[in-house]
Amino acid sequence: MEPGRFKSFVRRYLINNIGYKILAIVFAFILWLAILNVQDPTITKTIANIPVEILNEELITEDNVYTVKSGETATIVISGKRSIVSDLSEADFKAYADFEQLSITNAVPITVTASRYSSQLSITQKTTMMVINFETVESRTVAVQINYEGVKNDSIVIESTSVEPSFIKVTAPASVLEKLNGAAAVINYSNITEDGIVVVAPTLYATDGSVISIGGDVTVDCEELEAAFDISYTKNVEISINSRGKPADGYELTDIILSSSTVMIKGEQDVLNGISRIVLPRTLLDISDESRNVSINVDIRDYLPAGTELYSSDDANIVIMAQITEKETESTTAAETTSDTGETESEEDNGSK
Repeated sequence: MEPGRFKSFVRRYLINNIGYKILAIVFAFILWLAILNVQDPTITKTIANIPVEILNEELITEDNVYTVKSGETATIVISGKRSIVSDLSEADFKAYADFEQLSITNAVPITVTASRYSSQLSITQKTTMMVINFETVESRTVAVQINYEGVKNDSIVIESTSVEPSFIKVTAPASVLEKLNGAAAVINYSNITEDGIVVVAPTLYATDGSVISIGGDVTVDCEELEAAFDISYTKNVEISINSRGKPADGYELTDIILSSSTVMIKGEQDVLNGISRIVLPRTLLDISDESRNVSINVDIRDYLPAGTELYSSDDANIVIMAQITEKETESTTAAETTSDTGETESEEDNGSK
């Protein structure tokens, strides 16, 4: 294009009415911004429950423990384009509290950053501080007892128990030790066997009866307790006895009555398996020439099979009575028959008068 024509083109199409043209460009830009905002406007959104990570925790945990009173999670309000903000959640943000910045009021500033779109977002923190509570760590030695759970087998008798170690040391925050009542080896009855040894982890109890969890800030110097048991078994067995001799002439033995016909004994299981009854010697109950009942007191402990003993000493005394009655004769039978009909001699005489 010739220079003259080019100048004419510029003057005619670019410079001519330059003010209107600049105004048109500005208006077009404003219109573009308006359209863009209508299609993708700026919105705000509240995001809660952002976990707060703790940095430099070791600076305060050498001789102390802490609990977080507030600020374990953070809440923020973000603003930005809807196409960005609507898809964000707590997983897109990182929150941390640096214990190097711990104040004398036990507060630590919380910082929240976006993992993406950070330059296109405005973040306003609703949670700005983590507040913590310090406690000293202390130790205390407590006795270990044995507690039971489950359903007890009635045939098993626990004669004696022991537990090793009998004392354990508990290390915990002072507030936990204030509530500590003691320690126990908790034994389920179903785990008690003839070998008499059960190994369990210790259980800590608070003064209100609740269980204090072991772990974290609460530790013990013994992870296992060994409970030892001396056990025996029980069995209910029958007692029987026969008499010796014969009653006096005209009398007979009609029954032998025992105050208790059975007794509970205890011993090793293999010993009890071979016992079904206790037979007392007949020499104990001598009814020779007796015309009335014969009663004796027997201490059953003197007649228990070898390897057994009474479950309860209250059952030791047994009363045995031989019931002796007069034999029935023909004259006695006739008298009873007359009595049954109600026809006595005196009644007949009364009737004839």
